[in-house]
Formats: sequence, C-alpha cells, structure tokens
Amino acid sequence: MPIPTPTAVSTCFNLQASYTENPVELLELWSESIIPEMIESEDGRASSAPLLSKRVAPAFIRVLFVLLEAEFKRLDIPEGARLPELKKRDKGSTQRKDKHGDDVVVLTDDEARRLMQQVERLLKPFVQLVLATRYLEAATGMVAVAVKHAAVIMKQFNNRVIPFLSAYFRPLYKDVIDLLKHLQPSTRLLQAHCSQIKEKMLIAALKPVAALKKELEGLLFKVRHMLLSHNCTESFWMGCAARRRF
Repeated sequence: MPIPTPTAVSTCFNLQASYTENPVELLELWSESIIPEMIESEDGRASSAPLLSKRVAPAFIRVLFVLLEAEFKRLDIPEGARLPELKKRDKGSTQRKDKHGDDVVVLTDDEARRLMQQVERLLKPFVQLVLATRYLEAATGMVAVAVKHAAVIMKQFNNRVIPFLSAYFRPLYKDVIDLLKHLQPSTRLLQAHCSQIKEKMLIAALKPVAALKKELEGLLFKVRHMLLSHNCTESFWMGCAARRRF
C-alpha cells in the first residue's frame, strides 16, 4: 500500500475534525493520548491512529491547532476590556453600565468559575500540543506550524481571556495563578522556537515569529499589570525582558 502524503493525511483528518460532534474531546484525545503515544513509541506510530507518524505529524497538529483556534473563538466571554471591577456582585448575572455607558454582563462567581473551567480545558491541549513539538522539531515544517498558530491563539488569550481573568481575579485567584503557571512551559518553548527560526533564517516563518513575539511580550506585561492591580506582585517574576526570557 502506498504511503499517504502529508497533504492527503491532513485532508482526511481535517474532515474528521470538521464533522466531530465534540471538538474539545477530540482535542483532549489527541493531545493527551494519541500524540504522546506516537512520541514514546519505538516506531514513531500510534496504534489508535495508523496514519499518524512523526513524518506526517505536522499535518495532524496543524489541524488540531486550527480546531483549537475555533474553540477559543467560541468561548462565551463578556467583552473583557469593559468588564467592571466590582467588590460585590448580585446573586444572578446582571446588566451594568461600564465607563463608556454601555451595558455589560456581570457574571456571578459561579458563572465565572464555569467559564474558567472552559478556558482551562482549552488551554491544556494547547500546552500539550506546543510541548509535543519539542520532540518533533526534525519533522518538516513542525516549528513553523507551531509558531504560526500559537500566535493566533495567544492573541485571543491576551485580548479576551486575560481581561476576564483580571475582572474576576478575586474569586478565581488560585485558579488564575495555576493557569498561568501551567501556561509557562509552553511560552518558554515557543520563545525558543522563535529564536531557532531567526537563527536558521526561515524566511517564510519570520512574519509569524514577529506576531508571536509581540503576543508573548503582551502576555508578560498584561499579567504583570493584572497582578499589580490586585496587589499580588509576589506571584509574579518578570525575568529579563531585555533577553526576552519569559
């Protein structure tokens, strides 16, 4: 039987991902079980996914990143930049006026926790997929795929998730800190990928590198601002920004 090309594999897997009834469960299955099995196996394959191998892994991971982007966009987060800081919230979701005079939804603490759980559930496969690229760097295009899609997802995280975390920091304090710590290993690896691409002068990937570095720096300073705003600077270590060590 002829070996399928990465393009054919990507097309088949993309069809599966497009028609799955539960995208998040598919992301969890592949990021937590199938891809780790492939990485750890001696022959570089996974028993539950016969077409998957280290050679075509970038084609699979590209589809998973695209699926993850779509799920981040679907998160029902109130317009984060205008969430009011409230010391006291009512028992149910309410409509309040922000500083611009517009109506915004104020979540109860329980609603905020449920939304936080959705964010955590998406962030976990993101971290797993990024960390998997450490073992697949030799596969053609793997690092470029990770950088390109991570830039998009990190932009959504910065623009939508961080303002939500800041607005509901007090009731979610422990969860927020744990979430940021869980994210840290993936941002470190992404920074290493950016440096690798620049060193090798991979021209096609330089634009995504610039976009990703912008979002990584944005994450650093937004997290710092959030923690300063809530007098939690002891939970934050900025590192050496001059050397871009995040």
